[in-house]
Amino acid sequence: MQVNDIKEFTKVMYLLGSAFGREIKKELIDVYWEILKELSLEQFKNKAYILIKTNKYFPVIAEFLEVPDKQDKSILAWQKVLYAFKIVNCWNSVQFDDSVIHSAIEMLGGWRRFNEMTIEERKWAEKDFYKYYSAMQNKDAHPKYLVGYSEFEQNRDGFFDMIKAPIKVYSDLRGEILVQEPKEVKLIEEYNKLFPNDKIDGSEEHTSELQSRL
Repeated sequence: MQVNDIKEFTKVMYLLGSAFGREIKKELIDVYWEILKELSLEQFKNKAYILIKTNKYFPVIAEFLEVPDKQDKSILAWQKVLYAFKIVNCWNSVQFDDSVIHSAIEMLGGWRRFNEMTIEERKWAEKDFYKYYSAMQNKDAHPKYLVGYSEFEQNRDGFFDMIKAPIKVYSDLRGEILVQEPKEVKLIEEYNKLFPNDKIDGSEEHTSELQSRL
């Protein structure tokens, strides 16, 4: 941020104070400005917005540095999780195109536990997800997918032949989040086995093309 951003910075600080019932004094603004001026004004505003949504108490300086801004990959990752929660639900197993999500959700207790959370619990889980996602970035291996209730119960009861492939959640080239049903996944896998030199991915365009090729 530049010196001419102080006025807008101060407005956001007062907004934070209102949100958390904290009195904002000049000394507090000066301290926060000295450390947080390394951020752009847009980054600071984005982080403040996320902290208002996810924090119970007025955020300390370190939290502004830890929380992602809207350009961070973890934001898109969380959007995919919420999309899958609404569309796929906990009954089905789910596989994200970003496998780091699998590790982060496991850290939150797993896919089934995530779906059992109350609205309030999920609100606070968002901040933990960002932290876990960031921590898992350098991990060498991640779970291949997240197990839903159906697969869990069939594994438990020995009905292994009834286990369905996980539903895939991915973003296309336009950034739109989409799901791919197990039937489509199987179709693509079969095609790639038949034509290893002409492999295709799970994009919407490729899936529709595949119907005519096979």
